[in-house]
Amino acid sequence: MELSARGLAAGIWGLLAANVAALGPHEIVIVANSNSPSSLVIAREYAVLRQVPGPNIVSVGLPAGRCDPTAVLTPDEFESFIWTPVTNILATRGIDRHVLAWVYSLDFPVRVRIGNQEMSLTGLTFLRNHPPTETQIRDGSMSSPLFAGPEKPWARGFGSQTFEEQRQWLGDDMPLPAMMLGVTNSFANTIDEVRSCLRRGAASDGTRPFGMVYYITNTDVRTRVREWQFRAAVEELERRGIPAAITNDLPSGGGAAIGIMHGMGAFNPARSNLYPAGFIGEHLTSNGAIFSGHEQTRLSAWIGAGATASSGTVAEPYAMWMKFPNARLFVHYTAGCTIIESFYQSIRAPLQILPVGDPLASPWQPKATVVIMGLEGDLPAADTREVTAAVRTRESGLFFTRYLFLLDGRQQGEPVIYPELTLKFDGLTSGVHTLRCVASTPGPIRFQAFGEIAFTKP
Repeated sequence: MELSARGLAAGIWGLLAANVAALGPHEIVIVANSNSPSSLVIAREYAVLRQVPGPNIVSVGLPAGRCDPTAVLTPDEFESFIWTPVTNILATRGIDRHVLAWVYSLDFPVRVRIGNQEMSLTGLTFLRNHPPTETQIRDGSMSSPLFAGPEKPWARGFGSQTFEEQRQWLGDDMPLPAMMLGVTNSFANTIDEVRSCLRRGAASDGTRPFGMVYYITNTDVRTRVREWQFRAAVEELERRGIPAAITNDLPSGGGAAIGIMHGMGAFNPARSNLYPAGFIGEHLTSNGAIFSGHEQTRLSAWIGAGATASSGTVAEPYAMWMKFPNARLFVHYTAGCTIIESFYQSIRAPLQILPVGDPLASPWQPKATVVIMGLEGDLPAADTREVTAAVRTRESGLFFTRYLFLLDGRQQGEPVIYPELTLKFDGLTSGVHTLRCVASTPGPIRFQAFGEIAFTKP
């Protein structure tokens, strides 16, 4: 749309508002492969879908032979092709301090080889490029500081928290959770299936979908290693008003499923068409994220059947429950955490797991919007303007106590109690700029709402 001269002088040409979420779009970075047109397209589409700020989109060029999910990276290749370029760009753009998670677009290798063991691309990202030992990978002995338990049948888990809250007490020890938007090849999904998955995720926000969480049990060792977790998770969900059941088969025709936890080598998740937007399908098997000629059911089968997210291991994990999501995955999810926050609170040793789907989907979030005020009228070429913001919500008991302003994606000082900012124009170049205000609630699950306004400096 072409803007009039007066419209440009007035400065305000668009206003965006978003529902409340736990992890916010300004806190993720989307990593795209510049040598893959599909990777760039999906990264851009997801950024628009989720209103991710422009500076939070980073592209790196993977060489030929390293643009496929079946490729295997060495630690040195991960560092030179991905880690160093991305971290340098984030530091240069001045957004590294508020990024809490990385999100990979299409056409990245999903495996990194450490000696004789293989771990996931997201696993090495989680460790901030500090390769683990082969023993830690093989035995699942690495214990994630984000894992909320329990580790034993008689133990209780910790309460759900968002990444921002976990960083408050972990400080420099905070890992870097990562997720992949999709995987495409002849053994995975199509680009359209990935698009559909991501759109379902965005559509699910705040919907509180109706349906049950199903824990599937059978005699397969893949189920039995996690079966001890099921009963306590069902009780926790039901106390929250979320129906849950332990059953011996996939639901079909009996009602909608908002989540399924399975344990079986081969099955057909598309047998049921009862998956609402926001649905998570997950199963424990050896080859869930090996996208080549293996016969076992892959995580991509869930995505193709309508799931918003799934996960699987990139190498033989053996039947070790700590390498897979705990049954409390759905407890964190229905508490209001995003999908990526729910996954990482439920996995004790996330070194071989590959989570895939929409990381920001949060069906149990409340609803609110932020309105920015103070940029009305003509904007001076060199002056300041006092900007304020207000949260609008019909949710009862929802209080916002902290506000963060971002100018062109860069954080403006530390979060403040009052939504006020002195915006200085004399340091800005002529042209279009964006101002975003992020409001957050207190407590272990810090819900966020944001509004963004675009203005033009003459």
